[in-house]
Amino acid sequence: MKTALLALALCSALALQGCSEESDTNSQASAPQAAAAEATSTNVSSSLRISGFGPTPVKAGEPFNVQPNQQAALWVRVDQPLDGTDAAVYLDGVKLQSYISGNLITAAVPASLYAKAGQYALHVAGSKGKQSYQSGDVQFIVQ
Repeated sequence: MKTALLALALCSALALQGCSEESDTNSQASAPQAAAAEATSTNVSSSLRISGFGPTPVKAGEPFNVQPNQQAALWVRVDQPLDGTDAAVYLDGVKLQSYISGNLITAAVPASLYAKAGQYALHVAGSKGKQSYQSGDVQFIVQ
């Protein structure tokens, strides 16, 4: 079971890595999104900032970055590697099944979270040992 999850995580990271370069440019082009990506830390000694995410925007009810298991997936790039941490992507307050590869996190998105148009808060949170961290919110747009 762990081998299957690891393989899925690797496939997800590799599949989404390929689409991240084009989308990364688009997501960084917006000044409001860049400002919203500023992070705050739950521990004064560290910080975490979202430097890109995607895809954006997506269409309500239409799966995006469809994975082999038919789930939609998104990617988030942060300003520091998170390997060895307990990190996850949160969308509209819901913790998503997340996979970490360096500073890239991919996450499966349930259909209920993109069923309706709107702007939904997206952030990364986690911990390593006794140190906790959380990025600031960015807006994930569903049209």
